[in-house]
Parts: sequence; structure tokens; C-alpha cells
Amino acid sequence: MRSIFLSGLFLIVGVSGAWGQTISMESFLERVKVTHPYFRKETLAVEVERKTQESLVGTEDWVLSGSPSYLHAEPARAGGFTPESIDQMGVTVGLSRHYWSTGSTLSFEFGHTYSDQRAEDIQLPLPDGPVSLPNDAGVFRETGLSVTYRHPLMQNSGGLLSRLAHDLQGFNVEAATIVAEENQENFLLNIGGKYIDWALLAEQRAIADARLELAKNESARTQEKRKHNLVDDVDVIRAKDAVIIGRQNIGLIDSAMAGIEAELRTIASMEAGSKLAPDFDLYSPARDILPLAQSLERLGESSRLLRIFDIRLRQVESQKKGASEAEKPRLDAVLQGGVKGGGAELGDSTQMDKPQALAALVFSYPLGATSARADIAKAALQQERISEERSSTLYDLQGALKNTLARITILEQALALDRERIKIAEEKTKAELKRYDQGRSELTFVIQSRDSEEAARLVHARDCADYHRLALVYRALMDTLLPSPAVEDAP
Repeated sequence: MRSIFLSGLFLIVGVSGAWGQTISMESFLERVKVTHPYFRKETLAVEVERKTQESLVGTEDWVLSGSPSYLHAEPARAGGFTPESIDQMGVTVGLSRHYWSTGSTLSFEFGHTYSDQRAEDIQLPLPDGPVSLPNDAGVFRETGLSVTYRHPLMQNSGGLLSRLAHDLQGFNVEAATIVAEENQENFLLNIGGKYIDWALLAEQRAIADARLELAKNESARTQEKRKHNLVDDVDVIRAKDAVIIGRQNIGLIDSAMAGIEAELRTIASMEAGSKLAPDFDLYSPARDILPLAQSLERLGESSRLLRIFDIRLRQVESQKKGASEAEKPRLDAVLQGGVKGGGAELGDSTQMDKPQALAALVFSYPLGATSARADIAKAALQQERISEERSSTLYDLQGALKNTLARITILEQALALDRERIKIAEEKTKAELKRYDQGRSELTFVIQSRDSEEAARLVHARDCADYHRLALVYRALMDTLLPSPAVEDAP
């Protein structure tokens, strides 16, 4: 087995040396992660969710408000104490803020009102005749400043409902991060498979080169023997035909390699230049493949797909707590204090020497609480559905893992048989070549033996490539192909 491994390694190094620049699969995938726009796209998807969460923090910002107004009114019936018309102008400016930590609201308000009332004098009928009394209606200005604090005592005590939307969006950020990592890993799995295809073609080229070199040497030997009448013309023709077939095979392999190299260069944003070859040993065993029991245990503990369901369960639990909070009666304590001033002149209104104070309890409760109770029941059903879906996904992952490990085990057995087949093919070639040199066999059997040996090596190389593809699938299932955390913050 050591000789087979060394020969395979020699072929790979020889090809790499002949072609110049090489790149390992790890380096190639790292370059793809840095340069391919797919990874940036997935990172931006997470950033969108994060910015959405940040936007919800705005509900704690100070809010500035203003309300200018103008009123003109003429009563349907004027007379006595009723003014003929009223003209009123005012402006109110407010500043308020909501606090998530307590669910309370603090607000400041400043207002100024200008009123102009026009009314007839009041006529009093007396025995000596009517007496006219002047009406006090006229211009009046009022200015006030107040501060109001509203604190929840039952519903939203502690600010649970105030920050609920922000907290729920935080779960979306977590889930989006994991989904992005999973998508990136699946992308790397696909690209890694292409890299292994490339490595297989490089090994097939090395095997074909070795076969062509043997065919050339045998053709030269046959021609030399023909000069001494040791072989027939047909042997010379057969030897030349083997050389032509070898060159044809190399041409087909080169065509496939040129195509996949161009594709991989594009994927990794590598400029065209000198020939590039994969630095990958098909014949080495895969690393980090754990036994089935240990793999299943780690899968259940750390699978990204399962973590998404865990996040959704926590999110629904938060929704459920919010619905339970909304079911409570609303009882708020309201405290208000301020000062006012008023008079016909502007200076009188700005003195604001009249204190004002208010303390109140505000109570409300929707009879039946239908919406809140329906939301609680809905959340419970969602939790059950997500739990069942998580279990279903776990079964799927376990099945895929068992399938992959079973195929890897069988392929390891097949690789051992491949090596035995190569060894037998080598011995058969030596025996046929010895018989041919002794004149006891035809060149056809030598060519057939070498073709069989080449075919055995090609089968072995293909089986090794399949083995490493399965190893990539295993790493993806175990989330080690792209370890977390993989999504960085977008600038």
C-alpha cells in the first residue's frame, strides 16, 4: 500500500511541478470566502435584519411635537353672557420619551393661547329703566408649562411590551446569521466538489502520462526488435496504436481540465496566468471523521439547523409572554404638575405664577381579552409545530449522517480492494512482459495488461475522489466545513 501511495504522490507532485503554480483546497476555499460575492450577499442579509432591530430602538428616542391652531366661532344665538364671536389662536410644543426599562412615559408641554371674544353689553331691566353693564369679554392670553409622568402598574410593568418588538427581532438576527452560515457552507460544499473533480482530472492526467511514457518506450523497443526480425510488423503497428490512444486520452483530459480550471479561476477571482494545478492528495485518508455514535452525539448538540429551531422556540416563548402580559388589565399612575399664567397683556400671561397639580389612576381592561388569549393559544401551537419540525429535521440529519458514514466505510473497503487490484495488475504486466521478451507471447497481451493496470489506477483514483466528496459532505453535516462564527459584520 505504501508503494501505491508513494507512486500516486509522485505523480501529483510531478504534474504540479510541470505546471508551475499549485493551490490547496483549503487555500482555494479561503480565497472563495474572501472574494466571491455570494458571501457578501449572505452577510448583507444578516446586516439588514440587524439594522431592522436597530430601527426599533427609535421608540425610546425623545419625540418633539408641535401643534399650532386657529379657531373662529360664532354662536347660533348671541346675547347676555354669550359672546357674538370668538377668535382663538394657540401653539403647543411637547417633548416626550418612552422608557423600555419601566414602560413609563415622561413628557413636557408648553402652550400659549390668545383669545379675542366680542360681546354686547349686558342689559339689566330695572324699575327706573334698563341699566347697561359692560361685558368683560375681550382679549385674554394664557401661557402654561407642564410635566407629566405615566407609569404602568399592571400591564407592561417593567416594560416587557415596550421592548417586545426589539427582542423578537433579535431572534430574527440570530436565525439569519445561522441561515447565512448554512448557505455559505453549502456553497463551499459545491465548490469543494468541483475542486475534487479538478484534482481527479490532474491524477488521471498523471496516470495517462505514465501510460503514454510506457507506450512510447514499448514502441521504441518494438521498432528496435523489428530491425533484428525479432517481432512482426503487426507488433510495431500495435505499439504505435497504443501511443496514439495514450495521446488521445491526454487530449480529452486536458480539455476537461482547461474547462474546470477556467471555471474555478472565475469563482475564486483569480486572473488567468501560468498553468495552475491542485495541491491535493487523493490517496490520503480524510481527517476528523468520527465514529458513528460520537458523530450522532455531536450532531444533536451543535447542528446549526437545529439551533435555528431552538431560536424560533425561544422567540415564540417571548411572544407568548408578551401575549400573557397583554392579557393583564391596564392600570397606570399619572402624575402631572405645572404652572400657568394669564391676562390681557402678554406680560401677565408669561408670569406663570399659578401652580397646577394632578394625580390620577387610569384603568382599562378589554372584557373577555379575546385577542390576548387567542395569541397565547396560537403561540402554544407554534411551539408544538416547531418542536415537531425540529424532531423531523433531526431524523433527516441523522439519516443523512448514517448514510454518509456507511458509504465512507464501504468505500474504504473498496479502496483496499482497488490497491489489491493494482498490485495484481502490476504483477500480471510483469509476467506478460517477461513472456513477450522470451518470445512466448504476443505484444497484444502486454498492451492489454498495461491497459488493465491503467484502468485499475483510474478506478482507484475515482473511488478516492468519491471518498473525499463524501468526506466533504460529512464535514458539512457536522458544520466543520465552515465553522461558526463565519458571518462578519458588514461595514
